[in-house]
Amino acid sequence: MSRRMIDRTVDRQGFSLIELIVVVAIIAILAGIGVPYYLDSISDSRRSVLRQNMANFRKVLNDFKGDQGRGPFCVPVVSGTVELLVDPKSNDPASGSELVGGPIQYDQTQNPIVPWRRKNLQYLPKLPILEDPDTGQPLTWGYGSPSAYFFDDGTLGKFDIMDEFWFIDEDRNGKFTSAKDRVMSHKRVDFGDTDRPLSFFEDGTFTGTWTPLDYIDVTVTDLSGVPY
Repeated sequence: MSRRMIDRTVDRQGFSLIELIVVVAIIAILAGIGVPYYLDSISDSRRSVLRQNMANFRKVLNDFKGDQGRGPFCVPVVSGTVELLVDPKSNDPASGSELVGGPIQYDQTQNPIVPWRRKNLQYLPKLPILEDPDTGQPLTWGYGSPSAYFFDDGTLGKFDIMDEFWFIDEDRNGKFTSAKDRVMSHKRVDFGDTDRPLSFFEDGTFTGTWTPLDYIDVTVTDLSGVPY
């Protein structure tokens, strides 16, 4: 083989500029087709996880209500000057959500009766982290429908478990009806007690200001406005 033929063979071992442009164009086209499908698969996966986390969250709330007769407190709870629950959405086992730190109950063995946290009854190791399907950003969940309400005697935004009293909305109509609902406190276990004046009520329905005490459902909306 002549030297000229060898030199031409060596010269043709690389890609020409046109060939490189074609390869880059093909890669760009494939990326343009594949990346959206990849991003959609990530969003679909996150959306599936979000739905599953919400379903598990609601199941835990149902378990809690089945055990306690109410949902977890959605307001701070105090007993006089003692803070039993500071942040209902906190994972602090001492002063956070009842799902993590245990339900607040009355210790019937003490005289006088005192409230306490049943720390050995843990419904969740920690509250679930809910992420937006498209961005992965954490979402803030809200309280759904309540089953119990309390009458505020002055500690606005807090429930004083040893002073204020509350009712369980058995018929789920959002108001107190003495024939169907139960009024509860450390002294009161039914509407027949006389330690509270009946002037709080008119024709069996409470007409003053009452506030939701617990939550038995949760709601969340992603950043695109889709509720779950």
